[in-house]
Amino acid sequence: MERNTFNYELLKKHRKGFTLMELLVAIGVISTLAGTVITAIQPQKSKQEATKTAEKYHGTQLEKAFTTNLITNKGNVLDDEGNVLDLSSEKEILKEGVDKSAASDPDAVVQADVIVPEYIAAVKPIQKNAADESIIESGYRIKLDGSFISVQRDVAEIEGYYAFYNNTSYDGNGAGVSSDDDGAIALDKSPLLPGNTGAFSNYITADGGLQGIMIDINTLAGTPTAADFTFKVGNNDTPSGWSTATAPTSIAVREGDGDSD
Repeated sequence: MERNTFNYELLKKHRKGFTLMELLVAIGVISTLAGTVITAIQPQKSKQEATKTAEKYHGTQLEKAFTTNLITNKGNVLDDEGNVLDLSSEKEILKEGVDKSAASDPDAVVQADVIVPEYIAAVKPIQKNAADESIIESGYRIKLDGSFISVQRDVAEIEGYYAFYNNTSYDGNGAGVSSDDDGAIALDKSPLLPGNTGAFSNYITADGGLQGIMIDINTLAGTPTAADFTFKVGNNDTPSGWSTATAPTSIAVREGDGDSD
């Protein structure tokens, strides 16, 4: 009995909590391990995000270079021969060393030597264009709107997915497509993407079920139709085996209404 008491007291004596320093070290180790796991699981995604960030930054540098050309030449963008360029409509910026005569429509492109090397050291093509020598465009587009120059990456990217309650009180009971549909977006719902586990936020619980889907696409090429989408229904973890769903009644494009930058 006395031994048991002694062991208990000894145990109590040496049962200490973590010090602040020990906690900080433990948190630091856990954070490092978590970071390692995340990096190991999604290395490709991290690389893609880094490439996207670098390309957007270069697009900003191109904007500055063309803007400097515009200011230097008192409101006009001039080419290397002193000719005024018409940038009122969007045009593709070519890779360095490519003459506009190589383009199918010379009036729809701008040569890199408009800004290289006087206003910027180089025009760096986006990754997919740089990897293909048959592509003469840099992957950046330019437009002059008044006195403001805009340069955008010529890459279609999905910026957001949304479910919305179409033809309900949230959008004024409108069956058609309009900006009123933004008020019917289910803010508490999100798509279940590959590799993730389903949660309540991935289920539509409204009586009418899934009534509408919005996809925010930056730099959309062409006009999508129902044939560009595949819809399936099922109730298991193998979407490849799901049956084909009823095609949507309509697909419409609201150009310029998205949140993409």
